[in-house]
Amino acid sequence: MAKPNQHKQQLLLIIALLCVAVTIAYYPVFDSTFINFDDPGYVSQNAHVQKGISIETIKWAFTTIAEANWHPLTWLSFAFDFSVAGLNPAYFHASSLFIHLLSSILLFLVLERMTQQQWQSAFVAVVFALHPMHVESVAWISERKDVLAALFWMLTMGAYVLYCRSSNVRYYYLALVLFALGLLAKPMLVTLPFVLLLLDYWPLNRVSIFDAQAAREKKHKGISLKQSLREKIPFFTLTLASSIVTYVVQQRGKTMEFAQALTFQERIANAIVSYLSYLRITLLPVDLAIFYPYRENTFSVVQIGIAVVVLALISVIVWRQKKERPYLLVGWLWFLGTLVPVIGIVQVGMQGLADRYMYLPMIGLSVMVAWGFSSALPSGKQYLTMLSGAFVVLTLLMVVGTQIQASRWKSSRTLFEHTIHVTSDNYLAHHCLGADLADSGKTTEAIAHFREVLRLKPEYAPTHNNLGVALATLGKFDEAETHWKRATELAPEFADAFSNLARLYALQGKPDEAIRVFNNALQLDPNHLQAHFNYGNLLAKIGKIEEARMHYTEALRVAPGFQPARKALQNLGSR
Repeated sequence: MAKPNQHKQQLLLIIALLCVAVTIAYYPVFDSTFINFDDPGYVSQNAHVQKGISIETIKWAFTTIAEANWHPLTWLSFAFDFSVAGLNPAYFHASSLFIHLLSSILLFLVLERMTQQQWQSAFVAVVFALHPMHVESVAWISERKDVLAALFWMLTMGAYVLYCRSSNVRYYYLALVLFALGLLAKPMLVTLPFVLLLLDYWPLNRVSIFDAQAAREKKHKGISLKQSLREKIPFFTLTLASSIVTYVVQQRGKTMEFAQALTFQERIANAIVSYLSYLRITLLPVDLAIFYPYRENTFSVVQIGIAVVVLALISVIVWRQKKERPYLLVGWLWFLGTLVPVIGIVQVGMQGLADRYMYLPMIGLSVMVAWGFSSALPSGKQYLTMLSGAFVVLTLLMVVGTQIQASRWKSSRTLFEHTIHVTSDNYLAHHCLGADLADSGKTTEAIAHFREVLRLKPEYAPTHNNLGVALATLGKFDEAETHWKRATELAPEFADAFSNLARLYALQGKPDEAIRVFNNALQLDPNHLQAHFNYGNLLAKIGKIEEARMHYTEALRVAPGFQPARKALQNLGSR
């Protein structure tokens, strides 16, 4: 056993190497920009975030359900970054990377504290820190909620371990507070109380669930399962409250509309196959993509059957090993359980699965591998050397793989070109690539991608809107009007489409129609910058100066730095 000083030096060395490896692996993110999927809503076009930290921003963060989520701490972290560095994407990336690194270090320290197994804990932390599948959570600025919530997950576990080791109730309350804060970053943490129950079984050994004889003879120095459950009641109460809030918010945000078209059998089939897909991608992280389209009615009986057999076989094996190798059961249940909120039984969004969903669940699989291999290999220096060599090689492979994957997040162009290359019929990737091409002035190329989207998904309103903008740029106003009208029919709450249609009517000399549609747009989104500005232009043109002034002023309220509205106000002068 290592002496205290030697043990501390080993911990510091592992942490230092972890910091170096993460910095090298994720170095490309410092040269990455905001992407055009979610980042505009979260940061790059979010007027509230761009006001920085203030009482007004704090109030907004705790009351808004923007982006169909209630995660006030995530909003405040973005506002803080803006207060420090403005709209500098490198700083936002650096913040997310720092949080990710901190979580990796905490995971290592907490596991080592629980198990007294240094190298197994290091393996789990290295996989968490460097697995290419985690690039999405770290390199995507909008996914700050992932890394921030994970930090509170690690802190909660750490406080809970201190409570279990010392029986100091202050650490219990600290764990409860940290858990609540984590839920304010992302509700994915709702499964943490279940994981704490697993930790009570192994490695904390507080509860002897399966050894009835030891319990009867009182050989087990711990607490009963009933006591452990009672201890978690406040945590489960927070989980229930967060789940209810999340369900209501996502219903209002209409992120669950897609699920209404799916049968329960389809969702179960997708969930079962997705579990197997997550295992496959974890073992072989190639062809990673930001979006994997939901494949409706495409899973064969054979695919579902294979997935069921594999999952059942693993479950039987770990169950039979529950006494001799309890870490296998704990790791497997960690993986299965923490994926439940996003596995698709309650479908949110249009993705079939997502890399980011494995950010915390992968820890369970890593625990199985780390402790499973260390117990399976015979003792002996040669085997230890072999295992150490394999660990080093795996770490280097992950560093290289993560660096390659992180480089694909350089821009919307590189990201969605790669996504189209590694997936098929990916309507969202075509949509986002088309939007990026349109913003770059490559209108004809953009239109080709937009038309491909509508071939794949004819009722996708955002693409009808973007295609209308691109066609209008080429002077094809009649066709643009058709697509904008179609967008408003498909999504009656889509303010952008109403705003664009109203502007077209204004340019065509149809002020009455334009006014009606502008009012529709602003009723849907009172903070719509372009609607206020273009409405102001129309009103100024037809001589309604005071109303025009009001809308220019509203535009500046929404975006104080919007110079076209400021210049328009100046041009009105004292008219």
